[in-house]
Amino acid sequence: ELRFKKMDQAIAVERGRVALLSASPAFELGDVTRNLRDVWSHLVHNWSKERRTRQGSGVLWFPEERDVLETLVRLETRLLGDKQGARRGLEALHEIQCQGTLYRALGGEVLSLDDALDMILKPGRGIVAYFSGREALHIFAIDSMGIQRLEVPSAELHRVSVLGGLTAGIGAIRMGRTPQRDVHLEQARRAASDLLLPAEVVTLMARWESVLVVGLDAVGYAPFGFLHGPNDEPVGTTLGLAHAASIPLAAELARRSLEREAELVSGVVSLASTAGDSQTGRAPLPLGSSERRRLRNG
Repeated sequence: ELRFKKMDQAIAVERGRVALLSASPAFELGDVTRNLRDVWSHLVHNWSKERRTRQGSGVLWFPEERDVLETLVRLETRLLGDKQGARRGLEALHEIQCQGTLYRALGGEVLSLDDALDMILKPGRGIVAYFSGREALHIFAIDSMGIQRLEVPSAELHRVSVLGGLTAGIGAIRMGRTPQRDVHLEQARRAASDLLLPAEVVTLMARWESVLVVGLDAVGYAPFGFLHGPNDEPVGTTLGLAHAASIPLAAELARRSLEREAELVSGVVSLASTAGDSQTGRAPLPLGSSERRRLRNG
């Protein structure tokens, strides 16, 4: 039965790929897309029943399952257009992320994409979410204005090579800077930036104050803050930066943070010394025993 289901899954993916390569009429494209949606929903449902392990497990580590999502994302865009297709593609990614090991271990429940984004997105904040397909890197840029999807055609081995080159370049610089090493590092930095932050994403980031990076660990290690961002400056010098394995996990952590803030009692913490500083010439603060006792006791 498992082999049969895997065969159905593979056939649905191949039908989708053929439809994308050919000028299929809208009704045929719709049938193929709906069929692959059913396959994906079945896959997500089955994964929700899987036994969780302490080591963690994820459906998107399996290439056959990634093929389903990658083909579905492309079909949704072809069928619905860039705007609606980007949303449907991100919703499909979000569905499987709700089954993530850590998210479920924290007690996270299945929630809609809109509910998750409401928890995460604040004025001036954006999200860059990555999905690593076998044929391309899919990038979702998200903020209060909407969702955009960009596709960077690249084989997985190419991505590994690009990010590995950046890591090697940084390692060489740590052993000592030379003009040749500086050139190699900048070349590697530019290649990694072109891969992970296409110009369209950088343009959106120019209106953000902070960015949440989602799913970069599935692509490969990269010092995101070192990449070229708005005005060709390193992202880490122009934007607040945070990372998360998935959108639902980020939403759950944001929810916990809000609950924690609500439990805290507002107040002011002061640290002071009554001793003078001979080096700076600062005079001791005029604190008596009662003031010092109040500081110690909060």
